[in-house]
Amino acid sequence: MIIETVQTKEGKTVQIHIDEYPDNPREWDNLGTMVFFHRRYNVGDDHNFSIEDLNDFIAEEDPIFLYVHGYDHGGLSISTNQFADPWDSGTLGVIYVSKEKVKKEFSWKYLTAPRIEKIKSYLNNEVEIYNDYIQGNVYGYVSTCNYCGAEDSCWGFYGDDWKENGMLEYVGGYCQCVERQYNQLVAIKE
Repeated sequence: MIIETVQTKEGKTVQIHIDEYPDNPREWDNLGTMVFFHRRYNVGDDHNFSIEDLNDFIAEEDPIFLYVHGYDHGGLSISTNQFADPWDSGTLGVIYVSKEKVKKEFSWKYLTAPRIEKIKSYLNNEVEIYNDYIQGNVYGYVSTCNYCGAEDSCWGFYGDDWKENGMLEYVGGYCQCVERQYNQLVAIKE
């Protein structure tokens, strides 16, 4: 489904599409583990926790974690920030990572307060990307050179603002046909 068509200054027509078959980011190599509880949605990572078990785990293991909140009104949204609607929102679960895993992944001997905040920002980013996935905020493009008609495409740009999610930078500059014509003109002048 085309949502917008853009003309680039380099002479390309770019059709922005909603990516109808995006990868589930929870199948990627993630730092955190998402443990969610919802009656109607199967979201987050597979787990065998009960709410009580999760609370005990957090108290005993002391992982780095963030609470994840859900807003369920015509679809589910998730965030590490609480939603303002007390009727349709609440705590969905947590995203966590063990301190041992962090030390191993980053080759750190000690976990300082700034390092823990950095890890929390990584966990928050995982939640934001997963929210984009469940909200359908994943895009792709098909670009066509206005000079020779060559096509290119790429999919899997997560983020609700496709102008800011890196897609347009990925489209690239001039087509090879324009570069080839330029090089031929330079050769003729020499």
